[in-house]
Amino acid sequence: EHPPALGGIVVLENRFRELLNKALKDINADGRYKMIVNSMMVVDAAEGLNISSLVLSKIDELYEKGALTE
Repeated sequence: EHPPALGGIVVLENRFRELLNKALKDINADGRYKMIVNSMMVVDAAEGLNISSLVLSKIDELYEKGALTE
């Protein structure tokens, strides 16, 4: 079991991960992206492949709609 302060961080991380997964599913609902990787795995790539802004916008949209309370 985590100390109280760490427990809150774990909950926050889990909620963010849930929101991120929902955003990615929405963004890739049409299957146009064959692979989505996190920044820790990419050494170099064409700027046009970076969908970070799109993902962050979708996360904001989902958060404002209350996606975490569903």
